Amino acid sequence: MGDTVVMCAKGHVFRGTWIAGVSLTTVRLGPRRIGWCKAGRHVSVLRRADAGELTAAQRQVLDGEG
Repeated sequence: MGDTVVMCAKGHVFRGTWIAGVSLTTVRLGPRRIGWCKAGRHVSVLRRADAGELTAAQRQVLDGEG
């Protein structure tokens, strides 16, 4: 729950609220969801991202968000 790193199908990363079993603004598809990608400004399949799989560029994007 809370502030989670989210990745869209195109590889954009952003922080968002991800609550297991609850989706108010997205459509759940098992562990993935269809919703608005805040980083790429498009609708996409979203998933929780593990910090270990992020590239250096993606980490920089996240560090620049806050």
